Amino acid sequence: MIGIRRKRIYKGRTQKEDVFLALEKLGGRAYYYEIYSELADTWREKYGFDLDEREPSGQVKWKHSIQGALGSLKYDGLVEYIRTNGRGYWKIIGGRGGYITQREDYNFSDKSYEFFYDVISSAERSVKILTFALSFKGIEKIFQGIKPIESVSIVTNRLRDISRIKQFLADKGIQSVEIKRCKNLHAKICIVDDKKVIVGSSNLTAKSLGLSSNPNIEANILTENSNVVKKASNIFDYIINGGNVRLITETYEDEDIISSIPGSGIPSRIMNLIKESDEILMILPSMIERHMFGIFKMINDSAKIKILIHWPRSSLKRFKKGLKALRAMKSKNAISLIPVKENIHAKVYVFNKNGSKIALISSLNMTEPSWDYYIEAGLLTKNDAIIKDIENKELEFHRVVMEDPDDKVSNGGGSGGEVEEIDELHESNVEGQNYINYFSELLEKFKSKYPYVYEENDEDTDIIGRTMPFNIFLKQIDEVSEDEGFTNDYEIPLENDKNAKVREINEKESSTEEPKQKIDNMVYLYCALLLHYGKKPITKDRIIKILNELDITYDPIIIDALISSLKNVNINNALGNKKVK
Repeated sequence: MIGIRRKRIYKGRTQKEDVFLALEKLGGRAYYYEIYSELADTWREKYGFDLDEREPSGQVKWKHSIQGALGSLKYDGLVEYIRTNGRGYWKIIGGRGGYITQREDYNFSDKSYEFFYDVISSAERSVKILTFALSFKGIEKIFQGIKPIESVSIVTNRLRDISRIKQFLADKGIQSVEIKRCKNLHAKICIVDDKKVIVGSSNLTAKSLGLSSNPNIEANILTENSNVVKKASNIFDYIINGGNVRLITETYEDEDIISSIPGSGIPSRIMNLIKESDEILMILPSMIERHMFGIFKMINDSAKIKILIHWPRSSLKRFKKGLKALRAMKSKNAISLIPVKENIHAKVYVFNKNGSKIALISSLNMTEPSWDYYIEAGLLTKNDAIIKDIENKELEFHRVVMEDPDDKVSNGGGSGGEVEEIDELHESNVEGQNYINYFSELLEKFKSKYPYVYEENDEDTDIIGRTMPFNIFLKQIDEVSEDEGFTNDYEIPLENDKNAKVREINEKESSTEEPKQKIDNMVYLYCALLLHYGKKPITKDRIIKILNELDITYDPIIIDALISSLKNVNINNALGNKKVK
C-alpha cells in the first residue's frame, strides 16, 4: 500500500508543509482554530512540544509559526483568506482556481512535470515509458535532471520530435535509447529502475505536463509497491515485445495496477467494481461518448453516479452528443452532474460499496475505444487520504452553465511524423474485445430505458466495435477521430517559443504559394481502391504517399479507421461482385 510520505513542497521548511497538509486534511478549507487543533497532535508527536506552550510573556509560543506559514502559503498562491460575516477561513486554491495536491505519492494538478521530473531524476539504471503522446518540450523538461544511465525505452502512439528526442537523450549520456510505436496504445506509465512506477493521465507533452499557456489538470499516482511495480514492468515488456511475454495475472487487494491486455483487468475488474458499488464518483474530461456512458450506466443502473466534468466551449460532434445526454439525464435526476470550466484531463473513478471505497487513477476515458480498442492502464488504491482529496475536488473547481458547445473539427492529432525512424509494433489485443456483444446488449437496454437522451430526428450513430462494417464506415467517415483533442496539446506559448519568429517568417514567405487542396472524404476510399486495383497492400504509408504526391492535406485518423474497417472485407463483394481486374 502507498505510504503516507508526502513531497516537501518547501524543502527545509517542514512547519510550512505541515500547515498546508493540515489544511488539506481538513478538506481544503478551515478556520484558523481548526488548523491549530489539527496540528496539535502532529507537532506533539513530530517535535515533542505542545502547541499551547507559552512564552514568558504569556504569548502562545507557536502561534506565529502557523500564522507565518499561512501568510507564506498565501504569498505563493497556494491558499487564500476569505472573510464572511466577520469571520475568516483559509482555503487551498490553485494557480488557475484548481485544487492543487502535491504529495510524494500523488499529484492532482496542472503542474505535473515536477512530479515526473523528481522521479526520473532519481533513476540509477533505467527508465521505461508508455505514453499516448510525447513532444520534445515535454521530454526535455522531465529528463533535464537525469544522470547518465544505461537505458531509456519509450513506446508511444503519436509521433512527434523523435529524432530530437533521441539526440537529446544521447547527449544526456544515456547509453541506449529505444523508441517504438504501438498504434492502439493510450496508457500512461513511467517505470524507474524497476523499483517505482507512475500511473495516471499525463501524456508527455507541454499541455499535459503544465508547460503550455492553458495546461491540463492531470491526476497521477506513484508507488514503490514491489508487486505493482513488477506487474507494470510486465505490462511494458508485453507491449514492447509484441505480446511475446508471459503475463502476470495475480491481483492485489489494497493497491494494484490493471490494464487492457487480456486478463489484466480492463474492463473486467472495473465492471465488477461497478456492479458492487452503491455510489460512483467520476472526474472526467469532456471527451465522453453517449453510448459508452449508457453501457457504463446499465452495468449497474441502481448505483448513484456523480460526474465532475470539464464543460467545453467547443467539442467534436460525438462528444457533444455525450454531453447533451448527461445534461438530459441530470434534468431527470438520473445522475448528479457538476460541470466545471477547468481543463480537466484526469480520468479518476471512486467506487463506494457500503462505505468501503477504492479509487482508480487512470488513462481510461468514457469513450468506447478506451474500453474495447486502446491499451489503457490505471492504479487501484484504497488510500484514504487520496480518496478524500478526490471527493473534495468539487469544492475547488468553478461551475459553469451547461450550454451547447460549438462544433469543433479535429486536426487528426498530429500523428504524422518520422515513421521511418521508429519501430512499428502491431496493435495489441485487448480484453475489451471479449465484451463487444455484452456491450451491445447493455446499449439496447439503455436506449429502451432512457430514450429521452436521443433527440428528435437524431441519427443513431452509436456503434459498438472499433472495426466498423465497410458500409457504416462510409456513413461515419466524417465522425472518425481519436478520443483526445490534440489541436492544442502541442501548443507552445508564442512568447516562449524560440522558433516562433522563424516559423512566422517562413509562413509569410510561403503565403503566396497556392494552398493545399482540401480533401473530400471519399478520396481516402479512392486511394484504397486504387491500391486494390494495382494489387498492392492497402497500408497507411501507401495511402499517405499517394496523397502527398497530389499535395493533398489528409487526416491520418481517418486513414487508420479506413484500414481498420477493411481488414475483414472482400472488396470485390462490397463493390457488388464486380471484380476489379
